[in-house]
Amino acid sequence: MPRLNIAYRNLAAIPQGLAQKFGEKCSELDASNNELTKLASLKGFVAIETLILDKNKLTSHITFQHHPRLRTLWINHNQIENLAVFINTLKRSFPELRILSMMNNPAAPSYFNGGSKSENDEYRAYVISQLPALLQLDDIKITDEERAKAKAMTAR
Repeated sequence: MPRLNIAYRNLAAIPQGLAQKFGEKCSELDASNNELTKLASLKGFVAIETLILDKNKLTSHITFQHHPRLRTLWINHNQIENLAVFINTLKRSFPELRILSMMNNPAAPSYFNGGSKSENDEYRAYVISQLPALLQLDDIKITDEERAKAKAMTAR
């Protein structure tokens, strides 16, 4: 079972039994469109490479276990407000993260949630500077030029 879909189930937490049953085999977990606020039972998903957590109730202070294989995280439409706290957590928890999407969170200003272009540019620069191995942020691939601008912007 490489992919497990538990989306649209009104779950407040990921059932512990799922991690015990599928955690060693599951490489992709879709837990979108639930009521998740905590992710303690993710610890058992040791093979996870892709995690989809869109449209839950996750905040900047969410705790993730260390998942060295995780490369893709979608956490769109949640309640992430403090970018620095959240990105610091990601750096510690997901050293191989390459794709991050956090659109429509207060900490990710964009046209879609009332943010300006300059706010979006600052957000992207900060995330790119903190997660240098990232290849894609939100729905946009990171270019070498953008990476260089991010480095220069955050070096000030």
